[in-house]
Amino acid sequence: MSPEVLAAFLGGGGIASLAAWTKVWQDRRSAAAQEQRDMREEQENALNQLRRYVRELEELLRFYRESSIDYSVQLRSHGIEPQTTARMPPSLLQQE
Repeated sequence: MSPEVLAAFLGGGGIASLAAWTKVWQDRRSAAAQEQRDMREEQENALNQLRRYVRELEELLRFYRESSIDYSVQLRSHGIEPQTTARMPPSLLQQE
């Protein structure tokens, strides 16, 4: 750049416009970073909520399994053979 162009740019409000442009650029970068942090926090909260739901469902499933085992034992102890048409889901068969 020639000195005349540089002087014209920095002379008539060029420094102010350069400072304003720099400020806007930094503000946009910090806003983008804040948006990413907020999005990450929302994703972590959603993941934690899903983990709580899974834990509650696993506890409920454990309760029903134990209850059905207890009922089956009680029926057998009284000479009744429990009959069921329920089938174990394939996803649960693979876990056990």
